[in-house]
Amino acid sequence: MKRVLVFIIICMSLFVLVGCQEKKVNPTYISAENIYDLDSDKYLIYFEKEDCSQCAATLPTIINYLTKTSGKRDAVKVYSVLLEFTDENGEKVSIPISRAFTGGDTKQGPDGNFYVNGVSNWVALYIAAAPSLIEVSTVDGKKQSTLIAVGTSEIETYINNLLK
Repeated sequence: MKRVLVFIIICMSLFVLVGCQEKKVNPTYISAENIYDLDSDKYLIYFEKEDCSQCAATLPTIINYLTKTSGKRDAVKVYSVLLEFTDENGEKVSIPISRAFTGGDTKQGPDGNFYVNGVSNWVALYIAAAPSLIEVSTVDGKKQSTLIAVGTSEIETYINNLLK
């Protein structure tokens, strides 16, 4: 009888421990063409590349945010876009917006080579580095973007502040 009672207590403890663990929520990947087409008035786009050590270091912060805000209606959604990846033939592919802006003094980004603020068409975006984070919001009925953060440290600070 004593063994049965100990077995039941152990089983219940394991059940409670397993049931309390948060299920990790991975980012939803979208294509660059869909950046301004999502069905929300405000969301974040996280830009990353394959084989990018800073991107790999930043991704757990994104996953933590998505996990902690899962199911919360008022939480800002985060989507991810791969700027560079390996295709099915093993070739490196860089999408058209993965480029540096050299058309003027925009002062967007740490080196002034991003062009994001006020943009409302994905083709006009210049995302010069990964990881980076932009916000897309509806202003006067039109979606437009704003550069939020570039690099692991800035992105982690911004995302962690959203959790406060």
